[in-house]
Amino acid sequence: SNTTYEFNEHPTDAEIQWESKLRKTLRLLDMAWAIAEAGCSITRSKKEDQSVREIKRSFTHRNNENQYTSKEIESVQDLYPRRVSEIAALGKIFSAACMVLLMHVVSSEEQLTIAKNINNILGMLHSSDRLINKTLRAHLARQRSYDGNLKEYLSANSDIIKRYIAEFKNSSESVDLKDYRDALIKELFEALHA
Repeated sequence: SNTTYEFNEHPTDAEIQWESKLRKTLRLLDMAWAIAEAGCSITRSKKEDQSVREIKRSFTHRNNENQYTSKEIESVQDLYPRRVSEIAALGKIFSAACMVLLMHVVSSEEQLTIAKNINNILGMLHSSDRLINKTLRAHLARQRSYDGNLKEYLSANSDIIKRYIAEFKNSSESVDLKDYRDALIKELFEALHA
């Protein structure tokens, strides 16, 4: 929205505190896709004539520099064995878009970290790394190709986000962040109908 606080009953037209607003938005988007993305391992065994399923949370992504993570992601990821892949993929796209906007209001040092995080999160799209476990695959309704229906859309959105990053790096002019946000989000949604 065009107010600093989304759920304020009496929003004011005060100057938007973009950094605070975007950090909170990014946190919420990250948590949304992390909840929707399963990463746990499920093993099934028989014990005393009962079928037992054991769910183990995997935190191996913490040590992988090519994976984007945060404390919010790690606090909720892997809590649910079923994956809602479309929500996870779309959440990653909008997290990346939020990071593009955030680059305009942070220090140049932090911009480098954000750019790396954007590349990492875009690299996590179309991932089937966690489909190795046969039992997990069965719990995921035997869905072998994640986000196949979104492949072209996710690819187009990745290209849009990469273009916005390149334009940001090649421009020294400041932008009206409200108009910039509106243009970016409009392009991301238009790609869905292309």
